[in-house]
Amino acid sequence: MKALDEIVNYYNVGLYPNLLGTYWTYQMIKDISEEKYICVIPNALMAGLSYAIGFQKYREYKQVKKSLIKHGWNEKIVKPKMYSWCQRYATRQAVKQTGNLKKFDEFAKKEGHKWYHFLPKIHRIGEVTKFR
Repeated sequence: MKALDEIVNYYNVGLYPNLLGTYWTYQMIKDISEEKYICVIPNALMAGLSYAIGFQKYREYKQVKKSLIKHGWNEKIVKPKMYSWCQRYATRQAVKQTGNLKKFDEFAKKEGHKWYHFLPKIHRIGEVTKFR
């Protein structure tokens, strides 16, 4: 049962990259069956890139979850993962599983993040985050 939970977490954390990877894999298989071999390589590259991004989001999720379990709620753990929607979504899943969702929502509201903010906050791109 633990393996099934890990698979569900993997797809849930990197939801959009994994869905895109599945789409590009489908396109690649479709092009092979239709003998459009020139399209296979770009589709394979896009599928691989999408799955790599999904895996990276899963690693971020595991890192945040481990830190929250070890140290408890701390804004310094969460703040570096608030730049893009994908990072916030992966962090939100980790926070939800550690029982700090209300604190996370308050912090996100204080920072000015909304669910529809897909792009990072431009004024925070050059910000240097330090752990102390």
